[in-house]
Amino acid sequence: MLEPYNISFGSGISNSIKMDYIMAKTSFGIITSFKKSPTKKFDSSTRLVELLKTTYSRKEFKDEITVLRRKSPELEEIYHQELGKIHAKTIKAQLKKLDITKGWFGVLESIIIASGESKDQVEHIVKQLVPLERQNHRISLLGLIPGLKTSLIVSLFLIDEV
Repeated sequence: MLEPYNISFGSGISNSIKMDYIMAKTSFGIITSFKKSPTKKFDSSTRLVELLKTTYSRKEFKDEITVLRRKSPELEEIYHQELGKIHAKTIKAQLKKLDITKGWFGVLESIIIASGESKDQVEHIVKQLVPLERQNHRISLLGLIPGLKTSLIVSLFLIDEV
């Protein structure tokens, strides 16, 4: 007679299983049938986005992420765009703890570099502040609007406008 038992895993094995899942998903996709053997490999942009999803995968695959993002300007842009989203969510949570619920914030990497009442105001400040050698980095603009459940995250790429 079979009896069911609960099984629990520690964080180490859980993270390992997650990474194996991400590797398999980005290499071959989710297999839904045994009729065909998996042959499809995902493109670099899909792989990069998947590797950037969790803090653990960003640390575990740091070298691969660096190689992928340097393959092309498009992949570098995707890298900054995805990190901008991640940092904006963290900053939004920090601002909420401080009871700041409205305004616009310019974020470079994980640092707020400008703030103001309007998106245009923050864009203007960011263009004046960011040095030329950093203007090839994507700036995220985080908009907190009262009554809106989600924040607005807009990307600003200064090099196109210089």
